[in-house]
Amino acid sequence: MENVVPLPKSKAPVQDAPAPGAPVARDADAGDPLAALIEAAARGDQDAFARLFDLTHGKLYALCMKILRRPDRAEDALQGAYLRIWRWAHRYDPGKGSGFAWIVTITRNVALTLAIRGGREVPSSPELDAREIVSSEPDPLEQAMRRQETQALAACLQRLPETQRRAITLAYFEGLSHRELADRLQVPLGTAKSAIRRGMIRLRNCLEGSEQEIGVKDALAGEYVLGLLRGPARSRFARRRDHDARLCQMADRWEYALAALVDTLPDVDVDNAVWRRIADALPHGTQRVVTDMAFWRPVALALGAVVIGLVVLQILL
Repeated sequence: MENVVPLPKSKAPVQDAPAPGAPVARDADAGDPLAALIEAAARGDQDAFARLFDLTHGKLYALCMKILRRPDRAEDALQGAYLRIWRWAHRYDPGKGSGFAWIVTITRNVALTLAIRGGREVPSSPELDAREIVSSEPDPLEQAMRRQETQALAACLQRLPETQRRAITLAYFEGLSHRELADRLQVPLGTAKSAIRRGMIRLRNCLEGSEQEIGVKDALAGEYVLGLLRGPARSRFARRRDHDARLCQMADRWEYALAALVDTLPDVDVDNAVWRRIADALPHGTQRVVTDMAFWRPVALALGAVVIGLVVLQILL
């Protein structure tokens, strides 16, 4: 296909993967290869974007399958997510969190929106055993490959009662509403809501090393991120988030913290046609345009200064 960036054939070696066991990076140049690839994509580097897809699509597709349960819908979500990642790469702020957390947040939001709009057409996928996520004695190699965020989240989940742990993981991976969650847990609706609220409070306190109970806004932000808020309640929160910097920050913190859950999913390969559709949708000649702009910008500024000087000179004369 003409002007399509080829997808790299091989997977990256462990040292090039997105931070297996590496320190949590907050700077694209300080050890987070995904952050560096995102910033390169923001400059129009399609090769970097292809590399980003190669390193991350396995887990992101696994997440889409968990939420949407059908390969065709999961592929649509994955395609839409990567196109957003390409268009929004310039918005990524490494000061807020890892590159992996940022792309997980985008992907899950796309999949969750499709799930809410399209309903559930097939039975739920097998529940991810929370004990596998929070095993107190993981395999040493697996432990070494996990990100620090994943290890911290797993340790905090280990401290939660089983019902609270299941409620959080079910809501995150399957995008369940409060009612759907109550049905899955086989408990009354009020019990399901209480399990989520108490679990989120304990999880936040553990992650931040605080015993102070989170406020109502913070709890709502967590439920919004999990996808538990539906209908008018979700729309109201989204509008408030757009105009309330503090509320936006709360939601961002939950999104980046919970994104580490996706690191526990096994990679699932996706049909190569998905990448071809993504690559075909990218603007052709992006690198050349960026390079040309970099060359002509100072020339344009110099010419502009000359024109302004001539105008001023004419006025003075």
